[in-house]
Amino acid sequence: MTSSSYMLERELLGSARAIIDANSNAPLTAQPQYNAYLGSYGMSSQLPYTTTSTSFNYLGNGTGPTESADSKKALADLQDQLRLLKKDLANKDTLVQESTSMKDANKHVHFEPDRYDPLSGLDRTSLAAARRELDQCRMKIDGLTHDLRETTIKLAAKDERINELKNENDSIKREHDLISQANNQLRLRVHELESNVNSYDSVANKSTLTISSMQKDAKEKQDQLLELQARIRYI
Repeated sequence: MTSSSYMLERELLGSARAIIDANSNAPLTAQPQYNAYLGSYGMSSQLPYTTTSTSFNYLGNGTGPTESADSKKALADLQDQLRLLKKDLANKDTLVQESTSMKDANKHVHFEPDRYDPLSGLDRTSLAAARRELDQCRMKIDGLTHDLRETTIKLAAKDERINELKNENDSIKREHDLISQANNQLRLRVHELESNVNSYDSVANKSTLTISSMQKDAKEKQDQLLELQARIRYI
């Protein structure tokens, strides 16, 4: 909204108020449907308002009840027009105040074209810092990605080694079970052999006693034989 149209509407509202005040205090007589007023720009303008034919004069000579009713209706129409104009003017006053406040706020902002990026409209320094930070983040991501790849390879190798050790451990367990089974069998065999040895020792001891007894008997028999032979010689 330009300032000229804004001022023109304010003058229009002022003229409407003057007409309402004049019609409220003066006797009714015939008047045209448009009222002319002289604006501050030096041109005559008409204030439109919707009325029926109205007759009133400023000398106080009324023309009858019909003219009075029509004049009251015209006055009511003018008041409706004035109310709408007031509402529109209040809205435009608000817009003017907002525009003025924004303009005053922008007075303290020194826009430097070279300082801002033409595409994004951001401060070049901030944009450069953000780009550097983005590059650093990308470098970190690349480094972490490389580390992750190497770690994945190492983990795969360790998993393979773990599987090999598990297989080797399972093989050792199976071998240990076989050895334990053979050991148990050997223990049983040793126990059996020990029992047999004890039996053999007992038999050997008995045999030794038998041999000693037989040797003693043989010696006694031999002594008796020698004694008999000696007796035979003396006979």
